[in-house]
This record gives sequence, structure tokens and C-alpha cells, in this order.
Amino acid sequence: MNNASPCIAQCSTGLGDNVCRGCGRTFLEVANWSVMNHEAQQRVLGRLPSRRELQRIASGFGGLADIAEREGGEWGGLRVRGRLVWLRRSQEGWLVDCGGASDVATTDDALAQAIERCLSAADEGAGRALD
Repeated sequence: MNNASPCIAQCSTGLGDNVCRGCGRTFLEVANWSVMNHEAQQRVLGRLPSRRELQRIASGFGGLADIAEREGGEWGGLRVRGRLVWLRRSQEGWLVDCGGASDVATTDDALAQAIERCLSAADEGAGRALD
């Protein structure tokens, strides 16, 4: 038996978002929900809490989150000040990666600081490249 859709009637995938701001599913997950088997739906449902948290974080930075499979797991891509920051929920907290610089954060304040450090390191690298 299939699961009821987690749709909350605030779908944004029709507006061009890859990840729905309402339920947290990707465009393909929304489109394929009715033909997914129970196990596939359960996997999606299990990912939604961390995706919703990622969306909350992204909106705090004035951006949108995207989802990608990286390094054997699901990561959220967050575009901040023109740079892509990758976030992944782990047992230790949020893993933060922006291409070379990485950090772990366990609170919202620590996460904001980790993202800022990541962006600063990327900015310094870009500045050196221009010198």
C-alpha cells in the first residue's frame, strides 16, 4: 500500500523550484509519487525533516535550497552571496562544505558562523586568484 502524499498544498515546484517549499520533495519525487512503491516513498518521507530544516536555514540567508547526491549521501546546496555552500545533516550536527573549507555545526548560531567562515575562506581564495 502506498503512503498518502505529504503535500501541504503549498507547492513551489510548478514555479521552478527543484525542492518544494511546502513539503520538501524534489520535483521528480512530486511528479513520480503516485507510481513509487511503498519503500521508495518511505525513503523520501525519511528525508523530509532534514530538508525542511535546510529550507528554514536557506530562507534565513535569503536563498533557496537545492538537493544533490554527493559523497554517498544527500546534501543541500545553498547559494549565498553568489557562492554555493553544501550542507548535510549528520549525527554530529550540520556538515558545511564550500569546496575545500569544511566545518561542523551543532546549533543555528554555530551554523551561521560556519557558513560565514566557509564563505570568507572562499572569498580569500578568490582574492588570491585575482592577485
